[in-house]
Amino acid sequence: MNKMDPRQLKTQEKLHMAALHIFSKTEHQPTIKDICDVAGITRPTFYNHYASIDALKEALTALTLADMKKSLTFTREELKTEFSIEEMPNIFKKLFSHIEKNWVFYETFLVNRKDKTLCDEIFNILKEYIEKGMDVVQPKVDYFAPKDLIIHYVSGAYYECIVWWITNKKPYPAEEMYTYMVHLSLKGPYSNIVSQYIDNKK
Repeated sequence: MNKMDPRQLKTQEKLHMAALHIFSKTEHQPTIKDICDVAGITRPTFYNHYASIDALKEALTALTLADMKKSLTFTREELKTEFSIEEMPNIFKKLFSHIEKNWVFYETFLVNRKDKTLCDEIFNILKEYIEKGMDVVQPKVDYFAPKDLIIHYVSGAYYECIVWWITNKKPYPAEEMYTYMVHLSLKGPYSNIVSQYIDNKK
């Protein structure tokens, strides 16, 4: 793969920012002219980079999801480290930093325009991460349910929590949110209710 010239990278960045701006501000599909006008480039320059609006959007999505995957990649040091319960919320810190950095993208394509392909890809990224996380935290444990079912259940819960958080404009700070998510996955949403019910029966 040829390394892109810095000027080409700058032009590509302008195109991505212009497209994202228009997609986020309107309900219609932007035209190439719309994007060129906002980016301040010519139509031939657009075609030097992309064959169509869809190709531009696909490239922008691929770039953003690659960054999401990077935020959810365990380092060699982390793979060798045993996490305590108290430390586990920190494993989502980079993910939420990534979401906040790319807030307009996720609000636009995950919530407002709801791109199904993007939704599926994010769900699969979360599944892969959770499976690896289970192997790191508890590699030799007999789980209370089939492992693939747990992965699907937790991935779905995390995905819906992220969508809810974005839809509702961050009702809780990122740090609180990812701490809640990890605690819910470890203890379950009904743990306190069950404990209180048992105590009341005594």
